[in-house]
Amino acid sequence: MSQQETLGMTEFFEKFNTEESCREYMYLKRWPNGFVCPKCGVSDEPFQIISRKIYQCKHCNHQTSVTAGTIMDKSRTPLHKWFLAIYLMSEDKRGCSALRLKRELKVAYDTAWTMSHKIRNAMKKRDDDYTLSGYKAGHPEFIKAKVLQTVDSESIVNFARATVEEGSSIASDGLSVYRKLAENGYVHLPENFNCVENPAHLKWLHVVISNLKSFISGTYHGIAKVHLQAFLDEFCYRFNRRFWPSQLFARTLVACSAAPPFTRYELIG
Repeated sequence: MSQQETLGMTEFFEKFNTEESCREYMYLKRWPNGFVCPKCGVSDEPFQIISRKIYQCKHCNHQTSVTAGTIMDKSRTPLHKWFLAIYLMSEDKRGCSALRLKRELKVAYDTAWTMSHKIRNAMKKRDDDYTLSGYKAGHPEFIKAKVLQTVDSESIVNFARATVEEGSSIASDGLSVYRKLAENGYVHLPENFNCVENPAHLKWLHVVISNLKSFISGTYHGIAKVHLQAFLDEFCYRFNRRFWPSQLFARTLVACSAAPPFTRYELIG
């Protein structure tokens, strides 16, 4: 993962106290090596139409903004409120409920709820770029989690293929549904779990699951089943970046800049 600048709460409020400062920062995060036209792909300094806060490509005349094509596309919510929502959701390991966003951003609950899910979707898209590999005893470095409708061999193998590099070692308990992993390119290390005789086996998996349960019940007090995966994605995203807590806002803003628009229609299906 690339290095990002550190940013504490004091620096955040000093740095992003105007819409213009947010736009300038967003520009740098979207185009760190200079403007690239999202339509023709040509990299060149664009014309700036200041009155409309947009940029026009000198080659194809396509007009765009810093939020076009991102999760903030066509949003009527000011950019500085989006920045604060991203900061709150990324910095607090306990997460940030839509009710809290409503209070902090002074927006309608429905707006806060939609914003929070768009940010979660950007977190998911960012983590989709990475797969797990290798095997180490002790503390887990990165995690993936998925809601399964049925716990069977096919579901386990499909999840592994989507999230774990082929050839990696996978430790599990003795449940029979894991056996197919050895037939699909993985080194399977099964062991019957006994918390008395071998408390170290899968210890950190249970620690992570305990933290996940606290995250869901402590901050959100229960969530709808249809949105459970989104909250798992949020938990994994923040866990996977726990070693860079002061960089989380910058990292998440990059994720939100890179993720495609996620409409409310897609959200409520």
